[in-house]
Amino acid sequence: MKKFLLAVVALLCVSAVSAQQYQNSIGLRLGYGAELQYERHFSEKNYLEANLGLSGFGGDRIFANVMYN
Repeated sequence: MKKFLLAVVALLCVSAVSAQQYQNSIGLRLGYGAELQYERHFSEKNYLEANLGLSGFGGDRIFANVMYN
């Protein structure tokens, strides 16, 4: 049983290492408020990231953030 669990953990670790290359990504964060994130990669080092969100449970504050690296 220990060898089986060790094999499953090793398989999960190996599969987590392989990365996929995407130019665009979009995400959603939920918790104390909500945030929508968009990311666009232009090259390996340059990308644009934009965030738009509501803070607090009532959504009483709206924030936006744009970053280019």
